Amino acid sequence: MDDAYRDEPWLASRLRRYTETRGVADIAGNFGGPIGAGVPDAVRDAQRLYDTYRALGTDVVTVTPWCVIHGDPHIGNLYLDGDAHPTFLDWQLVQRGPWYLDVGYHIASALTVEDRRRSEVDLVQHYLDRLAAGGVDVPGDDEVWCGVRRGMVHGFYLWGITLKVDPRKTTVLLERLGTAVDDHDAFAEVGV
Repeated sequence: MDDAYRDEPWLASRLRRYTETRGVADIAGNFGGPIGAGVPDAVRDAQRLYDTYRALGTDVVTVTPWCVIHGDPHIGNLYLDGDAHPTFLDWQLVQRGPWYLDVGYHIASALTVEDRRRSEVDLVQHYLDRLAAGGVDVPGDDEVWCGVRRGMVHGFYLWGITLKVDPRKTTVLLERLGTAVDDHDAFAEVGV
C-alpha cells in the first residue's frame, strides 16, 4: 500500500480502541450463558482473550506490509453480486492492518468447524497463489500461519464482545471462531 496513506486518520488501526469500551465483562457474559455454549474450555477465559487482543492491537499498529482491511469479514457481511462474485458490505470497521486479520477471521467464521478443518490449508494457499499472481511477495509458511492464527483471534474477540446481534448468530460464530483459536493455539501465537 502507498505510504502516503499510512497516516490517514480514517485508516488508523482500531483494534486497541475496541478494548477501551468493551471487554472482559461482555465476553464473560457471552461465554457464561447459552451463547457461549460451544466455545471450547481451553479458550473460554474472558480475561485471556481480552489480554491477547490488547497485545494483538499493539502489534498490528507497526506491522508491514500493510493494506486496507475490511475489519469485520464474517459471512453476514458477504453477498454475491450480479455476476456471482463474492463481495463485502458494511465497511464501518475499515482500517489499515495486515492482510491476515481479514483472512484468518473470514475462514474461521464463514465455514463450519468440519469444513474449515478440511479446507483451510487449501483456501489459504489459494489466497497466497492469487497474491503471487498479482505480483505480491508472499510470506513463508510460518509467517502465513502465524498471521492466520492472529486473524482468528481478531474475529473471536469481536464476537466475544458482541451483544446486539441475534444470539443464534453469535452462538454459531463464537463456536466456529473459538474452535479455530483452540485448534491453532492462537492465544500462544500472540504470546499471551
